[in-house]
Amino acid sequence: MTWIKFKKYWAFYFGPLLSIPLVAIPKVLVDRRIRFLLIVIAITSVGVELENWSHPHYIAPLTCALLAVVLQCMRYLQFWPWRSWRIGRVIVWAVIVSCFAVDAAWVSAMAVHVDDARLYMAGYQQRAMVEHRLEQPPGSHLVIVHYTPSHPVYREWVYNRADIEQAKVIWARDLGQECNEKLIGAFGGRSVWLIEPDINPAELKPYLPPALTATGEDRCLDDSGH
Repeated sequence: MTWIKFKKYWAFYFGPLLSIPLVAIPKVLVDRRIRFLLIVIAITSVGVELENWSHPHYIAPLTCALLAVVLQCMRYLQFWPWRSWRIGRVIVWAVIVSCFAVDAAWVSAMAVHVDDARLYMAGYQQRAMVEHRLEQPPGSHLVIVHYTPSHPVYREWVYNRADIEQAKVIWARDLGQECNEKLIGAFGGRSVWLIEPDINPAELKPYLPPALTATGEDRCLDDSGH
């Protein structure tokens, strides 16, 4: 678990690019000007290690301290020579330019709607686009969301405004025909849609109730209907 935590934190806060300046970390460790930040990072790391599980945002308050360490490493790295070349300065500038290039690539990918979960949570982008589309015309809507058994639990589409009755778009999970019909009846007068987020691209289409089972039985999976 310690190794898993380390990999997650390292990938989130440093990654390949910001790991390069850390070759100068031996110099930073003996730098009195940054000792306080190193102590803060060490104490917080011990506290996080005591947790059974963690995610990168758990140590979000350390972001400034971690970046300060990287910047201090850059200050030392830029003076590293190689023969008569100031190779350290070239490396530092390459890291900085590459960071801006990566950000530009992400923004460009979002602008052209590249649907790749490796770049960002594509499901949230698709959901925002669907909700924006439904909010434009008059009327209100109910969207039934059908997940496959392999749907990642962290890519949730179903969440609503606190005042759900007044929401122009209501999202609900597909819990089977019987429960869906009850939900549709509870929010009568809305256009009802079906969407399957696990199909790429997710397609919004009118909800058509499936045929009843041979026994006519279909039990709700959740009493809330949401």
